[in-house]
Amino acid sequence: GERTTRSSSSSNSGTVTGGGSWSKGGDGRLAVIHHMDHLLLDQSCWEVLKPDVILQLGPRITSKRMGQFMEWCAGGGSSSGSSYWVYVDGNSSRHDPGHLVTHRAVLPLPTLAHTLGAFLSTHQQQKQQQRRARVIPAGSSGMALEGGRAGVRGAGGNGRKGSESHTLLGSGGGLQGRYYELLTELDRVVGHEVDAALQGLQDVSEPLVARVLSRDLPPGHGLFLGNSMPIRDMDMYAASPNGAGSTPTSSSSSSS
Repeated sequence: GERTTRSSSSSNSGTVTGGGSWSKGGDGRLAVIHHMDHLLLDQSCWEVLKPDVILQLGPRITSKRMGQFMEWCAGGGSSSGSSYWVYVDGNSSRHDPGHLVTHRAVLPLPTLAHTLGAFLSTHQQQKQQQRRARVIPAGSSGMALEGGRAGVRGAGGNGRKGSESHTLLGSGGGLQGRYYELLTELDRVVGHEVDAALQGLQDVSEPLVARVLSRDLPPGHGLFLGNSMPIRDMDMYAASPNGAGSTPTSSSSSSS
């Protein structure tokens, strides 16, 4: 199976999985990795955190460090080869200064979601039919063989390995499940350490304000940030909001 990290340019009280990092678990759960920027502070960990596929939804990523990590993954900086970098946005403007994007789709994100949903539904139905299918070899005494496991293989090339597309299908184990568990566990540990460090400060700080505000904003409320450092503080220190769901966040900045 593949390890996939999804990146979005719109802040979602987390950094990515930039705006938000996601990793999909073997049971289909979708986790927002809120502290990806902190995880990337130590470049010796990049090799372990490297995904096989990067799916970027929307244009420019907020986090400079996350952008550097994505370029490192797709540019062959890893000893395990280059990652695929899939870029999807409804705008045809180019956002690839390093010329490292391997696949690009210009279409609205709702259209992408609808198309993938239809494909995955059909693919799952085909897998179920193959599991139920029984092949009786000609001239046999009736011994039945279960249909083989379905899999779609990507084309290898440019130093990138082809592999089964279990990442999007949410397979129950293998590399993808372990990658999900690794990211969510590291995110939990870093979150605990950040909380302890901020609570140990005697004075109110910008990172503390960002963390408390992102965590305690009432459900159904949004947040607009402007500009520069408040955006970066929220991007790096935002916590998982209390209750279900996430915090819709927009920002405006005059500096990069």
